[in-house]
Amino acid sequence: PIIRAGLIEAMTGCSDLRPHGLDNPAEAVGELSRVKPDVAVLDLSLETISGQDLIGDIRTHAPRTKVLVFSSFDERVFARRVFRAGAAGFLPKTAPVQDVIRAVRDVARGGLSYGDTVLQNEGPSGSDEPGDVLSNRELDVFLLLGRGLSPQDISGKLC
Repeated sequence: PIIRAGLIEAMTGCSDLRPHGLDNPAEAVGELSRVKPDVAVLDLSLETISGQDLIGDIRTHAPRTKVLVFSSFDERVFARRVFRAGAAGFLPKTAPVQDVIRAVRDVARGGLSYGDTVLQNEGPSGSDEPGDVLSNRELDVFLLLGRGLSPQDISGKLC
C-alpha cells in the first residue's frame, strides 16, 4: 500500500496522468473494464490471484488497457513470463519514480518498457533461464511455499 500511495502521489503531479489505486485484485478486471485506463500498473505479488493470471484476465476483459508490471520479483525470472502473458512492461520496485512515470507514458503510447536487467539477460527464446524451468503454476506454488503456506493452504488458494 505504501508503494502504491507513493506512486499515486508522484503521478498526481503529472498533468497527463490520472492515477487511481485499487485495493482488491479480485475487483481489478471489473474496475478496469469500467474505467478503461490506458495503462494498469500491476504488482505480481498478490494475495488472492496470481499476477500472471491477472495479466491474462486484463488482456481478455479490458483489451485496450496495457499492463506495466512493477514488482520486487527478479526480472531475470519473471520478465519473459509477463511479456508472454501480455504485459507491455516490467520494472523492478528499485526503479526511480521518474523511470516508472516514463514507463507508464511509453506503454500508454504503445511502446514496451523494461529494466536494464532484462536487456542484459535476454537470451534466445526457450533458453534454460531459471525462470523458464518451472511452469507458471509450479512457480506460483514455489512462491507460496516460500511465504510459508502449507500444501493444503496452497491447494485452497490456487483452486
